[in-house]
Amino acid sequence: TKAVSKEAGKRGIRVSAVAPGQTNTPMVQAMASGKGTLPLPFLSLGREGQPEEIAEVIVWLLGEESSYVTESIYRADGG
Repeated sequence: TKAVSKEAGKRGIRVSAVAPGQTNTPMVQAMASGKGTLPLPFLSLGREGQPEEIAEVIVWLLGEESSYVTESIYRADGG
């Protein structure tokens, strides 16, 4: 994000990234089927993220509230 941001910033374009952790999606559910729930004790929050929680980070990055934010990677991974 830093290299792209240096060039894009000259044109007023902000560049950031979201790095989601394990998220409760149909694909994750299909991979876990037959194995029960996936133990997540290694996460600080002890649970999977919900797609809406990841989307909220993205919505914030797209909004005016983050107009001075660039060159960053935001982890939405439950710790």
